[in-house]
Amino acid sequence: MAAVMWNDINSALREGFLMGDDICDPVQWQGPAPEGYTAQNIWPSAQPELKEALDLYYGTMMPFARSVLHLFALALGLEETALDHLHKFPMGALRCLHYPSQQQKASEDTPGFLAHTDYSSFTLVLQHERYGSGLQVLNADGQWIPAPVLSGASFTCNIGDYLQHLADGRLVSTVHRVVNNSGRKRISLPFFFSPDPSAVLVPVVAEGQTRKSEVYPFESSSVGQHFCQRLLDARQFHATAKRVAGLGIPVEEWKYDFLTGGLP
Repeated sequence: MAAVMWNDINSALREGFLMGDDICDPVQWQGPAPEGYTAQNIWPSAQPELKEALDLYYGTMMPFARSVLHLFALALGLEETALDHLHKFPMGALRCLHYPSQQQKASEDTPGFLAHTDYSSFTLVLQHERYGSGLQVLNADGQWIPAPVLSGASFTCNIGDYLQHLADGRLVSTVHRVVNNSGRKRISLPFFFSPDPSAVLVPVVAEGQTRKSEVYPFESSSVGQHFCQRLLDARQFHATAKRVAGLGIPVEEWKYDFLTGGLP
């Protein structure tokens, strides 16, 4: 699904192609798709090499992300596999983003991507000199600092809202944005790794510890329902969002199945 974003109010400029987990895609799922599910990814027929390249990258990133999940569990003083039961069939998404070179010097008023946190467990962003720069994160003092490209190829890992809750606030969701003042284009391939759509998230704390965070919406509904609400609210131009709006379905009744062909 391709999308070009230009917001005249906040001057966010970027274009992108989004690929998500698709149980109807034989490359991702070896077996028959459940009844009622429809293909989620729309691929340009004139560029079959795009799907081949992204399938390869997606297939490489998914096991890598599972390894990173184990590192987070160990860092929290948990067993290495303590979070695996919530990520058996994780929601994964790969977003190809292009931030064009801007004609004028970018400032805080002209970001390529506005300040936000990700509704994921975490996001892995490949960084390299040839892909351009511009990623910034908000530090504990409320200051924007660059997430620099290190020598060679490396990944920047942004903690997402779901992992912050699972970690009982010991890990903080990364507020970040893109300000492309490099004078050249930026190419980015963020990979979003999230829990199972059916998972209900409760903080996982080490033995002998008690939770400190307040009860969060993730505990009263599934991650998939929350994901659907966040996604459709952010993609109001999308056909599914327009269909939901046309049917007049209240937000509290939105379901993850809407994203897989389950609309009435």
